[in-house]
Order: sequence, then structure tokens, then C-alpha cells
Amino acid sequence: MGIKKFLMVVVIGTMALLSEAGAAVITFDDLVGINGNPVATYNEDGFTVTSLGEWVEAHNHGNPIPDIYTSYFGNTSQSVSVATSGLFVFNSVDLSTGSGVANYTIRGLLANVDQFAALTGQDGPWPFWTTVFGDATSAIDTLIITQTQGTDSITANIDNISVAAVTAVPEPATMLLLGSGLIGLAGYGRKKFFKK
Repeated sequence: MGIKKFLMVVVIGTMALLSEAGAAVITFDDLVGINGNPVATYNEDGFTVTSLGEWVEAHNHGNPIPDIYTSYFGNTSQSVSVATSGLFVFNSVDLSTGSGVANYTIRGLLANVDQFAALTGQDGPWPFWTTVFGDATSAIDTLIITQTQGTDSITANIDNISVAAVTAVPEPATMLLLGSGLIGLAGYGRKKFFKK
């Protein structure tokens, strides 16, 4: 293998390792209460789902059972947030409604600044589920899923939140320094090789 090919393999391999992600699907499988138990926070695979409204355990309906749902409880909008100790990307989520139309807003934030936002509607009744795919290219530190009551909707369910933790990608100056070092090593090795 020539020096150019070797350096290319080293650089590509290093870049691939720096952006490697650990995927997780928040399935709510560890919910062990009864249908209707309040869910304040839920932890799975290093991610924390926090209720920003009146979300409860769902053991009668799920994709598969269990999941979480809201019955509005007099409010027309309910949210949940997803976070972990570092950065992550949002891949997808499964949404359902008991009947009628439910509207969902999905926002990805980094340091409280929107990185992406999506609005989708879900038209019931069960057992129909809609999978909403996210922006798997934007690193975020918080995901907020907000359900807004539409026409004749009774309940709204959330299941299978697919996310992936990402490692910090070095800033350009660090990559420049690494590249310069590799080029220097290549030049030094080439000089020694041709000296013989």
C-alpha cells in the first residue's frame, strides 16, 4: 500500500470514529404500572423523557404496548421533552390518536435555539400509527414533541422515539492540526524512504 493510500485510510478512519453514534429506541417497555398512571419522567438507554403536561402510561394500546398517552385533562396542548447528557440526533417517532385529528410539533433544540421543527397531523382511529422521520443530521441537546388537540381527538399516543447519541465532532482547527501532523509524518517518512 502506498503512503498516499495509507494516509487516506488513516484520515477517513479517524473521521469515522469521531462521529460514531450510539442508536437507541425509547420503547417505554420498562413502564410497569397500570393504564393511566402518571409519567413525570422516564429513563431508557441513557435518555430521559420528561412530561411537560399530563402524560400517562398506556397499557391498552401501543406499538407494541406499552407507550405513553395524553387525554388532554382540560388542556389542549401537551408536550414531552427528550434529553441526554450530551448531543444526539432525532431519527423518528411513532404517533397515534384515539379518534379524530391530533396535530404534533416536533422541535430539535441546541442551547435553547431551534435546529429544526416539523408539524404533522395524525388522523385516528387506532390502531393506525404514523412514523414521523426526523432530521438525523442536526445534533441537538433537547427534543420536544408537542401534541395539540385537533378535531374530535380523545387521546394521543407516543411510542418508539428513535434517537442516537453522537460524540463531539472536533472543530475545524483541531482537524487542521491533525491533518498537518499526518502530512508532516508522511513527508518525514518519505524523506527517510528516498534517502536509502
